[in-house]
Amino acid sequence: MTTDETDAQQPAAKVLQLIEALHTELAGIDDPVVRIESARRVRANAKKFETLYAEITRQAVRDMRERNMSYARIAEELGVSRARAYQLASKPAEPE
Repeated sequence: MTTDETDAQQPAAKVLQLIEALHTELAGIDDPVVRIESARRVRANAKKFETLYAEITRQAVRDMRERNMSYARIAEELGVSRARAYQLASKPAEPE
């Protein structure tokens, strides 16, 4: 693994650590009613994160296109089809 690959993985590793810490925190709540209520609130925010993830992905693909990356290369980087890469680049941002 190159230094660039390691550097690129650091933000994701930090997020995963936070998620693991959150899981540990939730699992450690003694009161089962409070534990499930807390987990429900976390789940509601996770749904918001899905929307954020989608917008981050679309913007990243648009950024790759602005750097003259081909759809084939973008698809390879993301592990999706060229048609999906094109779709991601073409889809407008969703209103908040």
